[in-house]
Parts: sequence; C-alpha cells; structure tokens
Amino acid sequence: MPESEILKKFVADNEVIGICVSGGLDSKTVALRLRLAGVKVKCFTADIGQPDEEDINDVIEKMEPCGVETVIVDLKKEIAEGAFEAIACQAMWDGGYWQSTGIGRYVTARGLLLEMKKHGCTVLSHGATGRGNDQVRFERYVNVIDPSFKVYAPWRDPVLLGEFPGRTQMLEFLKKHDIGHQIVSQATKRYSTDANICGLSNEAEDLESIETPMTIVNPVMGVWPMAAPDKHEEV
Repeated sequence: MPESEILKKFVADNEVIGICVSGGLDSKTVALRLRLAGVKVKCFTADIGQPDEEDINDVIEKMEPCGVETVIVDLKKEIAEGAFEAIACQAMWDGGYWQSTGIGRYVTARGLLLEMKKHGCTVLSHGATGRGNDQVRFERYVNVIDPSFKVYAPWRDPVLLGEFPGRTQMLEFLKKHDIGHQIVSQATKRYSTDANICGLSNEAEDLESIETPMTIVNPVMGVWPMAAPDKHEEV
C-alpha cells in the first residue's frame, strides 16, 4: 500500500480525524484506508431529516465492517431553523429555486465540526470531489468557525487519487478486506437526489437538456400537479 505523506504526518502528530460519512462506497473506502494507514479515525453523519433516507441509523451498520465508530448527529432542529432563516432573507436563485441544499451543507459542516470537537477530533475529513463546490463549502465553513481546525480532502491527496481512480478500485479494495458493498443500479433512476427537511434538488445529464421533462424525477416530498387530488384538504 503506497504511503501518503499527509497521512504519515497525521499519524506522527497524533491527530484524530473526524470523517463525514454517508455509508456509501467513498465513505467505506476512505475510513478503511485511513485506519489501515494507522490514522486515528472517528466517523460522523448528520441527520437533517433526509426524506430519501429510510433509517439514518443504517449508516452505523454500513460503516461497522470498516472497524470504525460512527456517531449520528441529530441536526433536525438546526436545519429547521435554517429553513426559516432562508425564508426570512428569501434565499433563492432566479426567484424560485430555494437554497435547501446549500443550507444543508452549512448546517452539516457546523454541526459535525462541533460534535467532532467533543470527541477529541483535530481534523475534519470530507469526501467532496476536488472538482466541485462542496469542497469549498466544507473547508470555508470549518475555517470560519474554527481556524485552528484542520481539513483533509482525501480526493485531493495524490496518493489516494492514484490508488482509487474509480469505483472498480474501491470495490476491489473493500473486497480484499472482506467488506461487501452493493451498488444500486441507476438504470431506472437517471438522476441524483440531494435532500433534507427543507426540500430536495436533483441533477443529471438528462435534466440539462430542455427536451427532457422534469417528470422523470420522483418528487418524494409531494406529487406532480396531475397526480394531486381534485379537492383541497384542511390539515
């Protein structure tokens, strides 16, 4: 296993890494890889009322084979407060696209950081790609809240990038250590969903085309107008 100079320094400095996890392929790979490198790791996931997550506690079970402790952090109250703040300042793009995902990132980063500090962590690790805006969100929020707290981005570590260029290598790595992972087929779902109690957003290459109707998406938190009841209901 190739050595990462960044991870070697973490071990030498006796740092404790708090990893933001979802229980997915990236989470398992990073947690196991860091632990095998001798790094002290603890895993954390945020409960922000994700309607597409049947049971948030499943994350603990998914991460357990990697030999790591996982803490579920209840941030439903915080994300609800964020929703009211967003309404108060009309936080939306182009007059109609509410920033539910952006609010979720801030609540998650702040909530997990504060919980990590309680557990003696000194470094926050996120799984955001080195080509997107989430990496900036996580790092800037951490830097503003606690400038002394370090941030580690596995997918900007050249050693880990070289070791795991894609899903195939991650799956082989987990299999080598007798850890299973089932990738759910996306054949019937041609988009990704990012959700929390405020709302959800979808993205996909198909949706970039104006020829693709939005109705390929399952609304989850509601129904399309044509599927709505003809009569109103008071609740």
